[in-house]
Amino acid sequence: MAQTISYNLDSLGWMQFESLIQVLLKAELGMGVELWGGSADHGRDAYCPSELNFPNRHTTNPGPFVFQAKFIASANATGADFETSLLGGVRKEATLIQNRVEAGKWKAPQHYCLLTNAPLTVNHRETIVSTLKPILGECVISIQGATDICALLDLNITVARSFPQVLSLRNLFELLDQVVRNEIVQRTDAVIREAEALAGVFVPTKAFDEAWDVLEKHNFVVLEGAPEMGKTAIAWIIAAVMLARKWQAVDCDKPGDFFAAYSEQREQVFIADDAFGTTEYDVNRGSEWGRQLHKVIPKLNKRHWLIWTSRMTILQQALQEMSLQGSASKFPDHKEILVKASKLEDSERALMLYRHSRAAELSDGSKNIVRSHAKEIVGSPHFTPERIRRFVREALPDLEHEFDQGNFTETQLSNAIKDAIENPTERMRKAYRQLQEIHRSVLIAMLDCERSPGIKELEAACKRFGDSGPPIQEQIDLLKEGFLQSSIPHWNLYSSTPVPEELGVDWIHPSYRDLVIEELERDPLASEHFLEHCSWIGLQLALSIAGGAKGQRRYPLMNSDRSWIILKSRLVALLEDAASEYEVRRILQTVRGSLEGTEGMADVHRKLAEIIVSCCDAIRNRLALHPSELDERMLREYYELSMSITPPPRMPEMYTLQKKLQNEFEAMLKNSEDSFPVEEDVLSKWIALMQIVMKTDRRLLIQDGFPEKYTELIEKLCNVMDSEADEIISFSDEEGASAEADRLSAVATDLEELAELFPEHEVLLRRVSRQTERRSRSFQETGSRSHDSDQTKWTGQRSVSSSPALDLERLFSDL
Repeated sequence: MAQTISYNLDSLGWMQFESLIQVLLKAELGMGVELWGGSADHGRDAYCPSELNFPNRHTTNPGPFVFQAKFIASANATGADFETSLLGGVRKEATLIQNRVEAGKWKAPQHYCLLTNAPLTVNHRETIVSTLKPILGECVISIQGATDICALLDLNITVARSFPQVLSLRNLFELLDQVVRNEIVQRTDAVIREAEALAGVFVPTKAFDEAWDVLEKHNFVVLEGAPEMGKTAIAWIIAAVMLARKWQAVDCDKPGDFFAAYSEQREQVFIADDAFGTTEYDVNRGSEWGRQLHKVIPKLNKRHWLIWTSRMTILQQALQEMSLQGSASKFPDHKEILVKASKLEDSERALMLYRHSRAAELSDGSKNIVRSHAKEIVGSPHFTPERIRRFVREALPDLEHEFDQGNFTETQLSNAIKDAIENPTERMRKAYRQLQEIHRSVLIAMLDCERSPGIKELEAACKRFGDSGPPIQEQIDLLKEGFLQSSIPHWNLYSSTPVPEELGVDWIHPSYRDLVIEELERDPLASEHFLEHCSWIGLQLALSIAGGAKGQRRYPLMNSDRSWIILKSRLVALLEDAASEYEVRRILQTVRGSLEGTEGMADVHRKLAEIIVSCCDAIRNRLALHPSELDERMLREYYELSMSITPPPRMPEMYTLQKKLQNEFEAMLKNSEDSFPVEEDVLSKWIALMQIVMKTDRRLLIQDGFPEKYTELIEKLCNVMDSEADEIISFSDEEGASAEADRLSAVATDLEELAELFPEHEVLLRRVSRQTERRSRSFQETGSRSHDSDQTKWTGQRSVSSSPALDLERLFSDL
């Protein structure tokens, strides 16, 4: 009867299989095991001189113990004949053990264990024992075949922390559902799909280990690096590892996603991949994180982690925007939480090439090319994980064909390999230009969609541009592998009733999106057509800065005077027709953020300034018709936009809003004097309005009794907060304590902002602010003390790394 091998051990190859056995032995037997390292003394064995609970977990036996890993290529393939190879390797290793004992390097082993990926039968085991007995004497012999290794993995799936490649050995949904029995697998479809696509080729790097160290220390890490360097892969694999530890993994684009999914009752890791934009800075995301960061950071602890990925240029733009929102001071010291994923060791490169080559199931001819040219591929200064993926999947089959046809000499083949790695964009560009127009139009429509759009969303985008052709799914299928891949639509991630069958599409890699933008930009007529018919998403692209591989792309598609006329007209129309105050603010934020990219571009600055004047006119006209739409957030965005140009456009009428918020603030203070807690939302709105009115029209305040009346209000506020500090409050649950901590922390920030507005009361306000912040921290500690004291036993583990000087010939021998 055929054995059921639940993990695809054959896919590992000899080196990765031996690494897997290393981590399993450490997990099962502890630190007493001396792992092999390729030395002359230890060969490829693991050795333990002391006692171990082996082969039975509940029985202690004396040492020494010798463990041998033996990988047989394709041992689990149908009809595989592995017996001769296995027995030959066992006899050779037994003789080496005997020689070490006779030379006095080892004591005679009391226990010998063979661990192999081969599916052993009873007859195989008996043959191995009878072969070893004459050499090993009374040594107890244990044998672990493929099914035994799979059982060890089921018991020790958390070895994924130090050997994440284990996630590629089995369907990830099945592994998490049946082995971990994680009840939130359905909820984390998107994370699992992302991780599963990467697990088959992932190699743990130095940056991967550093990211773990930062998370275990600070609960927050920013993975920074150039495109194609593996930031995203590190984030998703960490998330998958934590899923295997029964954490919940949450994909979050914005702070709202973080707060919607956050739960005090369970461990969670949040991933904000491309936190501030995919290939260009998204000012709206930066603003949202900026406004909410002071609330996010206190919620992170040993049970709640946050991972951001971003390019440095985009991260810098985001931090500048945060400073405008007053939240930059809440950002942790970048030296402590920043991990640079931009440098790869030679051994890491070699394993990446190896993993990609095995995962691609190459033909014999392609395997020979990789073996022969591994050194130059690994040594290429242009090596990146994504370029190697493209080389193996796209370029290598063509190179093999040309070589087999006699069109390449060895020297020409070597040059072609070098060119394929150095200039992958040219291959992508040729592939794009060879597409039919209807298929190129689908890719252009993708530029006018949110991340990972659903099929219907992409179809609607195509129709906006007047494209009609074959069914959208048929077109997507033709673009898969080359440009697009299946994904979970982002709008479906937080549905209370997720629909796993509802798939969307995404770019295979952001660089493909960059290519389509560049190609569209080359055609002014096509760019203008895009601008005339795109949604707000497409207009954001036109206004974007810090885009492209190096963050140098600014204002794509704006390549003619007419394009600027179209842009102004579209923005004014959007502001006039916007359905909500939120949409208005989003447009103003984007236009203001875009102006920051005009340095050294006087003509663009002039054109954007004209657009800003028109936008401000449109807002004032809108508010004249609908004055109730004005709130402190829209007023702040309008003010900041108006101050970005000279002379600034006039402000909208603020009297009605000022009276409304003033009355709400005074009513809140009166209630607070009667032992109601200060409503932070009311306080922050009043402060936001005061910051603008004091800069633009103090007459409104003077008519309302400024400064005497406001001195009295500030003193009342401070007295109320002093009274709150004297109260003894306890909460029955951690969530209540955490919510109170958030409120107090926000009030403390508000008081600091008031100190800047009213310098004559600075000493009083800062004292009360410090007192309020201390009280906030005490509630935060109360809410998380039990969690934070539970130090995980796996803290400090490191991934299994290869020797810095890999034997490339041996590594690639079993492709």
